[in-house]
Amino acid sequence: MEKWSPLSKLSDSSVTGEVFINDLRKAGELDGIEEKFRIVNIAAVHISEGKGYLSKVYRCDVTFEPLSGVNEAPPSLSVALKQPCSTAMDAVFNDKNETPEMREKAKGALDHFHDMIKKFHNHECTFYNIFSNSGLPLPKLYGSSEWDENNEGYLLFEYVKNGKFMALDEGLTLGQAKSLLKFIAKMQAVGYQKKKLWENKFTRPDFGNSDADVGGSIMEKVGKGGSEAFKKLHRRFGKFYTDHDTVKFASGDKWFDFGLPTALTHGDMWSSNLNFKTGVQSDEINAIIDWQVVHDGNPMIDVSRILLVCCDSDVRRALEPTVCQFLYDEVKQALGHAPPYSIDDLVISKRYADLSSLFFAMFLPGVHFHNDDDETQAKKARFMQRLEDLMEDQISIIEEHFPTLLVD
Repeated sequence: MEKWSPLSKLSDSSVTGEVFINDLRKAGELDGIEEKFRIVNIAAVHISEGKGYLSKVYRCDVTFEPLSGVNEAPPSLSVALKQPCSTAMDAVFNDKNETPEMREKAKGALDHFHDMIKKFHNHECTFYNIFSNSGLPLPKLYGSSEWDENNEGYLLFEYVKNGKFMALDEGLTLGQAKSLLKFIAKMQAVGYQKKKLWENKFTRPDFGNSDADVGGSIMEKVGKGGSEAFKKLHRRFGKFYTDHDTVKFASGDKWFDFGLPTALTHGDMWSSNLNFKTGVQSDEINAIIDWQVVHDGNPMIDVSRILLVCCDSDVRRALEPTVCQFLYDEVKQALGHAPPYSIDDLVISKRYADLSSLFFAMFLPGVHFHNDDDETQAKKARFMQRLEDLMEDQISIIEEHFPTLLVD
């Protein structure tokens, strides 16, 4: 008797075995297999805990056995199943240490967040349907369903293997960072070439409209850790976690007021979404995942996120002086003509993108390093040093261009 049932759900997801198998058949992944083997089990294991904040990801291992008369060894097949989910952020906002007043504020923020998750999932479905065969390093899509009144939605992918996802505390090498900058340029070029297919289909994320008190309580806790130098720097950035207007400004909304040229933007390009090939080609990108917040936005936001959040200070400082020229040249070469923005546009855009990346970097330690064990705390300490270096370097820039964002 088969161990899996067509009507049984995979792990705690809402996707049934029948939906799973039908999508694999439609994608051709079972061609040549079912003639010789039958499926005896589908084991789904949650693999995204501590990494994903907008979804849950499962590795689904399909077990086959030979049909009568077949003497071949059965193949192996692993598939990634992704469903929109807010469990991780629910836990963050509903921290037991919060006051009743903060819990009430958290409830409002979570309601807003849940609405965003639904929208983001549907964006990702649209993105893969348009860009799956565009030459970008994306996992192969086997099937998808948008979130509507009848179901929660899902995405079924090729399981990314033979590669390494980056840990937040593990800074990118110079070679890895350069590979990502080239990828961003290629992505923007492909985006311009396909713009008629996706224009007006992605709305930009509005994290800046969340209640400053809720996110601020998390960032305030971050300020209690780190060195004395870090605590002093953190106080200078006090408005980033106490003042709603500053939160909105720093989260990137202000940049759109200038009417500068936009580009296709991943929007969430940080360590957990970056997979590099292992071995001697460790600088070569294997896959970029999690396209929920893809949008038409600031052409420097992905660049800034890579440099400021994912690189230690030595790599960041080596790349920053020429990064605007580098992006411009790479996009121009990929397009065969000049991009719609100028280098001056990119310089201005990076200034605002860096505010957003700094804001994100200040928020991350409060939601990413949950455990109190020595290993987790050592990882947190490494990231906190990166954050301290970043804040130190950003102070003079913000004093020159955005002095009202700082506390005197």
